[in-house]
Amino acid sequence: MTTARRYLGHAVQAPCAIGVRAVGVSAAAVVFAVGLAHWYSGAAGADYRGASSYVSRTAKAGDGVLFYAPYVRIPFELYFRETRRSHEVRPVYPAVPWSRAPARFIRFVPMPRSAISTALAPFRRIWLVLAQYRLYGQADPGYDHVLSALRGRGFRLVQERSYVGLVVRRYNR
Repeated sequence: MTTARRYLGHAVQAPCAIGVRAVGVSAAAVVFAVGLAHWYSGAAGADYRGASSYVSRTAKAGDGVLFYAPYVRIPFELYFRETRRSHEVRPVYPAVPWSRAPARFIRFVPMPRSAISTALAPFRRIWLVLAQYRLYGQADPGYDHVLSALRGRGFRLVQERSYVGLVVRRYNR
């Protein structure tokens, strides 16, 4: 009889426990779905579409686009390469043409001052697209090299525009 009671007790509790789990899983799925919809609606994340559209509208033929950090190029390029300006405006460093395996920038790309400075040489105007360049609240050698190379080549900041998660700066010389 004790075994039967134990069995019936578990049998009665099991559906209740299953119901609680089902409610928990359902609530988690709803929260996840709302977060995902929020992310893809553009309300969260960086506004690469807006930044690339702005550069496309205001850049001139022969301008260059420099990214820090280099992986920022991937989502920017996704929108920018569909514009007519993508044929007139070139990436600065690394100087790989648009649509040539941008996924390779997911890996670490060193940002040495000398290489950036050399890449800047043919340009009169540079669009610097920045994301997460102040993550750690300390000096960032790669970002410092970018700014040093721009100053060393005589570029000066003339315009800055902020987007969600991004800053676009224009430098002239």
